[in-house]
Amino acid sequence: MYIPFGSERSAFWFAVGTAALLLVAVVVGALTVPMAGVEVFATGLFLTVLSFAIRRDPRRRRELRAASHASHEHGPRPGVSHVLVVANGTLSGSQLSDEITLEAGAAELRILAPVRCSRSHYVMSDIDDELDEALARLEDSLSWAKAHGFDAAGRVTDPSPAGISQEIEDFGPQAVIFFQHASDSASWLDRRELWQLQSELDIPVKEVLPAFG
Repeated sequence: MYIPFGSERSAFWFAVGTAALLLVAVVVGALTVPMAGVEVFATGLFLTVLSFAIRRDPRRRRELRAASHASHEHGPRPGVSHVLVVANGTLSGSQLSDEITLEAGAAELRILAPVRCSRSHYVMSDIDDELDEALARLEDSLSWAKAHGFDAAGRVTDPSPAGISQEIEDFGPQAVIFFQHASDSASWLDRRELWQLQSELDIPVKEVLPAFG
């Protein structure tokens, strides 16, 4: 089961907190007016969801750093670099292929397609449509890699650094490239993900935007 929390324990306490908040809202509504209870519940739920969404796991830095220095079961062969590409948008254009070649030379790619979703869908695990979109984005990105002569594999992943750390440990990339969405600015999860990896990894982490015109 997909759980958008750091652990099942966090998910449990989120459920307990939501139930307690609902009880408080019912009491407030009974003692005053129903709309006041609704406002209390809505405000409390928003603050709770926000705290879970932005909270940083104090172990995250150690986990990501350790992953980058692990033995890497499927690490690079001699003469071939590994590049992890986070496909927040469908990979496209010669600018991206040039950046990969400039960064790593002869490179094997591991492409991750994070599920791009709103805060509410992320917390409530309501991601069916977003999952379908990510699968299509991954398929198109793998086709792009093949057309540009890269040996590549990939998968859909949880939109968080936790969803990337396992790939870093297994694949052993010498660089991470974020390819952002073509039609709009990066989402809240894209930005959080990019910032955390740039601050917590000691390998190059770069952002590449689609070229226009």
